[in-house]
Amino acid sequence: MALVHPSTHSPTSTSDPYALPSSFPSSIASPLSWTGTDLADESYIYYLTPTDLSEIKNGLEVFKSYGLNGDLATPSTFPLPTLGAKLRAISSGLYTGRGVCLIRGLTPEMYEPEEGMVVFMGVQSYIAGAKGRQDEKGNMVVHITPSAYESKHARHSMDSL
Repeated sequence: MALVHPSTHSPTSTSDPYALPSSFPSSIASPLSWTGTDLADESYIYYLTPTDLSEIKNGLEVFKSYGLNGDLATPSTFPLPTLGAKLRAISSGLYTGRGVCLIRGLTPEMYEPEEGMVVFMGVQSYIAGAKGRQDEKGNMVVHITPSAYESKHARHSMDSL
């Protein structure tokens, strides 16, 4: 059970802009309320199997055959016949269980940068029906680079970075 930090649990009449209303509970009993210690068992981690990785590779090839931009990766354009069901189960756990999951097994070396983003979008499409936008332009993946002169700041298409 996670506790609300005492310094943030105070009446809203204080000048502290981060203070919680006095009606808020001091603790919450829920699977969504966890601490780092609660995650020590690593049951929230899903390790992709060789079969999963093969499905992802095949899903990417199917997606590329359509010539679509990465933001159009969906279960119908990025097929994952077996892994898709596992990802939907993970999604259920995100919404009704702990609210956290880590998927391991993909490395940057497996794909070109553009392909890696499409893989991310394709896998994500099984976990959440809507894609989050990170800026007012609608970009879904934003890269932070150390140079103001590099144009690799935001891409979610099959176009070269």
